[in-house]
Amino acid sequence: MKYELIVSGEFSNVQGLQADLTFPAVITCSLCNYTHPKTVIITEDSSVKLKFNYKCNFELQCHSCKNDIKISILKPENMVCEEIPDKYDDLFKIEYCPVTNDLCKLSIFNSQGGEISEIKNTPLNVLTSDKKFFKNQVIDEKKSLVGDYGEGKFFSILNCEFFIKQIK
Repeated sequence: MKYELIVSGEFSNVQGLQADLTFPAVITCSLCNYTHPKTVIITEDSSVKLKFNYKCNFELQCHSCKNDIKISILKPENMVCEEIPDKYDDLFKIEYCPVTNDLCKLSIFNSQGGEISEIKNTPLNVLTSDKKFFKNQVIDEKKSLVGDYGEGKFFSILNCEFFIKQIK
């Protein structure tokens, strides 16, 4: 099964978002419907290999029925690659997912043997409409992310929520 991680909210001065592809997730076995009692961390940096072949980013055995659950992180097709200037006007490359209609499709997960029932709060990298890039911005307990960067400029995401949507 494939799942999309989508960020929704009221975006102001936000052109795109990026995550460092580390996600705290709640996993449910698709065979026996058992929900793993602890939040697990799915990260792009970790991978399970078998005889030098890529297998998946995360593997877990169900505590109830011993079913193997495997999850891979994929980049979404809508990801944009762009060069923007840093504070010294040197160009650097970033990849981000554009915000459209107060939604941002942040990542795709390919899952076998299990379902991702929830993604917990994960830090976001924010690209503003005027091409300023801010790393590791955390959504607060009021489901808001607000940052200012001088001269009365700010960016915000209000009523911010992460949700998982199953796709084909």
